[in-house]
Formats: sequence, C-alpha cells, structure tokens
Amino acid sequence: GGERFGVLAVAVDQDAAQVARDVQGILINYPVLVGDDHVRDAYFRRRDLAVPLLLVLDERGVVRARMLGYHSEADVTKAVDRVLGS
Repeated sequence: GGERFGVLAVAVDQDAAQVARDVQGILINYPVLVGDDHVRDAYFRRRDLAVPLLLVLDERGVVRARMLGYHSEADVTKAVDRVLGS
C-alpha cells in the first residue's frame, strides 16, 4: 500500500500542434507530452514506433515493462502491480 505512480503519454512522431489535434475530444485523464529524438532514442526501439507502446518505468526511470499493441486495463494493472511490487 501507499505506492504511487503516474501515467503520461509521449508522442515521438508528431509535433505539438498535431498531438493537440489528435487528443482533442478524447477522454483521458493524463498528460500527453511531445518527445524529441533524445526521448525516442532513450526509451523506444525503432520497431516500437509503428504500434501503440506502453512502458512502465520505475522511480529511477528504468523501463521495467514494455507492452506492444493494445492491452486491457487488467493487463496494464498487472504490469504496474509487478513493478510496484518489486
């Protein structure tokens, strides 16, 4: 108990104006940021850029889970719980 985590999205293939248009009207409760080449190179593999990608990072920013494609809320919850429990 007591663990906290944050959720955010990072777009690495669009500029800020396009991201703002894309998220307009979508019901999400987390920020969507625009990453640059440094963010892309640090966290993404080239093949990951073509599909939705969920990264679960620990408190130090280390990628602890990588989920390609669309996933259920239950699958995402399991991945987050594994990271929080380790």
